[in-house]
Amino acid sequence: MLIRTLFLLGAVAMLLSALIAGSQAAANVVLHRKALVAMRAAYQTRVAAVESGIAQSLEYGHAYAELPATTSCVLEQGDGGCAIAVTAASHLQARNGGGELQENDAVAEGRIAATVDVVARASSGRVLGERQAGVVFRTLHTAPWALESGNLDAAFETSNDAEEPGDDGGTMPAPSSPGSLIDVVYRNAQTGAEMPANVWRAATPDPDAASAAWSP
Repeated sequence: MLIRTLFLLGAVAMLLSALIAGSQAAANVVLHRKALVAMRAAYQTRVAAVESGIAQSLEYGHAYAELPATTSCVLEQGDGGCAIAVTAASHLQARNGGGELQENDAVAEGRIAATVDVVARASSGRVLGERQAGVVFRTLHTAPWALESGNLDAAFETSNDAEEPGDDGGTMPAPSSPGSLIDVVYRNAQTGAEMPANVWRAATPDPDAASAAWSP
């Protein structure tokens, strides 16, 4: 009788242990999914902030200042702590664009690349996920000043092929695409006469480096 009782207690204990482990595993899956959603949003916010910073530096003629890393709590705990904290950082570097760049002084087309890193951590400090993406911005000396023109990202599943029109800009028109050349024309305000004012510079694009390994 005692042996049977002990056996039943042991079985119940094993069942409870399995249920607790299963519950924790399910909670971890939910936590990771929420972290991935939060990381995507943080990445998009960071890219928009970098684009805005580049545009403002060009518009007002001052040197671009690297943005400080930002950390935000995207899921609070019941005790007031942070269940998921996401940190986003970026770093700029010069880049050569492909195709024909418009070098007329009114446009002065160029390229700037940025590396964006996003990390999500649990309240314990454990890393829930890491992402890194390369983004290319098309820069101009006229509004809108800066435009995201392409990215290389194996993590967020939004990567653009490096040969797609608009990635480097300066692609010639084709039957299936209007092209992405910036055409400059001078127009006489009195007579309406026009003359081309394009100053093209053929550029060889920098090779894209592979995206860093990402987890999970």
